[in-house]
Amino acid sequence: MKKISDIIGENNLGIIDDTYTMKKVLKICIIAVLLLTMSACQKSEFEKATHTRSENYGAIFDMMSKTDGHLTVGVENKVWNEEKADIYFETIQSDYEKLIKAGGGKDKNINVYIVESTISGDVQVTDNEVYCTAENIENLTYRPFLTQAVFGFSQRWKREGLSDYIFGEIQEKTDEEIKSYCENEANQGILSLIPPYFSEDFATDKQIKLAKSAALSLTKYTLENLGMEEYLKSDNYSVLLQPWLKNIGLAEIAAENYSFSDRIKEDYSNSEYPMTLIVDNMYFYLEPRQWAENADKLYDFFRRNVPTVDDIKENLHKHGLANYIKEFENEYVHVYISEVGKNKARANNGNKISLSDGSSFGHEMVHIFIPEILNGANAYLGEGIAQYFGILSEEKYYLDAEDNQIRFQEFVSAFKDVDLENIEEKNLGAAQTLNEMRKYYSYSKSLPKTIDEFDLSLYFESAGIVSLMNEHLRPGSQMFIPISEIAGLSDNLAEYEGNHLSYVEAQVFVAYLIDTYDALTVADVTSGKKSFEEGFGKDYDTVFAEFMKVIEKKYKLCN
Repeated sequence: MKKISDIIGENNLGIIDDTYTMKKVLKICIIAVLLLTMSACQKSEFEKATHTRSENYGAIFDMMSKTDGHLTVGVENKVWNEEKADIYFETIQSDYEKLIKAGGGKDKNINVYIVESTISGDVQVTDNEVYCTAENIENLTYRPFLTQAVFGFSQRWKREGLSDYIFGEIQEKTDEEIKSYCENEANQGILSLIPPYFSEDFATDKQIKLAKSAALSLTKYTLENLGMEEYLKSDNYSVLLQPWLKNIGLAEIAAENYSFSDRIKEDYSNSEYPMTLIVDNMYFYLEPRQWAENADKLYDFFRRNVPTVDDIKENLHKHGLANYIKEFENEYVHVYISEVGKNKARANNGNKISLSDGSSFGHEMVHIFIPEILNGANAYLGEGIAQYFGILSEEKYYLDAEDNQIRFQEFVSAFKDVDLENIEEKNLGAAQTLNEMRKYYSYSKSLPKTIDEFDLSLYFESAGIVSLMNEHLRPGSQMFIPISEIAGLSDNLAEYEGNHLSYVEAQVFVAYLIDTYDALTVADVTSGKKSFEEGFGKDYDTVFAEFMKVIEKKYKLCN
């Protein structure tokens, strides 16, 4: 490079020899100053800003904020420290650049907020925003969440697996250890890699290590064999899982059994519960309680009930109830876990369920799809239609559940071939009921020898018809308790129309109405869109009398 003196030249007297040369010197000096100024300006500093409350994060706080390209870091004023802030920014920026180099969204704006404490008490990620504490930056536990924000996926296992892969974390459990653990069928729920298996509230320390190791191993195998594009697809968990299972020696396990895990996402908007999961438009507020107390039980719940909702939709659609499906999909449904033994309940606004038993979910979901009118006057229709559609799904996904195993064993063996004249008085009603149910059931098909042969719909139909045709047996069975007593309706509604019916009796009545009229009419009357007479063209007493004649004829055929 030429020196300035070389450019401008000097005469024998050491004086600049003309005006032109002087202008040239000034021009060069000005350019140099401008370049230095621009260089200094390119390095942004932290500036005052305010985080406003949003749908994703409901907190307002003042902060100092700094942006470089697509990365913005905000530090809440309560924890602001100028020296540390620069270090935090450099740490985050370095990690961010690694993620971009690995294939993350380089044109996506990413915001990282360092706060005194997050709403959930843990690191949170919502779309392109990460909320964490200074401690999370220092111990690097924010990295998985930054990874999720940069790459834009929603699955917990990808957040853990891809972060560990990119940042070079060690796989704590080997593939052989994962294989050994999952060879026991009771442990295979962990292969779903749903969020509870990564949570201290629901999983053991061993399960968490296995889940994180499986996520890393699956990520590594997929990236090295299928590539990032395939890995980042949103609905292909079973596609990724199957070749990996084969690779670690578990080829006999069917990956499609875990496809539901794609649809399970985490929500951080409610700090009251240890974990909130979202499936489509349904929010599940989870806490360790009895039937939902650990990751394995929650796996069992979701593997059965995610497809249960799909099945209910399919059955409703087949019965001409597409409009009810649309109405359902436009609402948020909130599902809470309650103690075993407490009544299952639904809030009056029609979109809340409190479950005391996972197997009741299908029944309660039908209530959400087709809510009965609020005063409970036609509770018998609401419970009947919930039984009708709920049992269709329970047969598919809960037939092997404990309650149905008990029903099956009792049905095929209890009080069979006993001498009713010599039986104890306390057992007489139950014995008579079961024998009559078996007669009715066997008229339609052979009595089941295994649980797989057990026709749950026919079982409940048998119970309902036996009860309706043998009123003296009703007091002896829990199945025959009137809906008005179970639902806790007020006295003036206790005998309103069909509210004196039990659940199984209401199911038989609704089945008759659907077969004789149609499901849409039943749903419209149930939900109060039409009165009973508007829907069926007759009053309740007339329709019920016609129904009783039909089932009386059916009952006589089997006796």
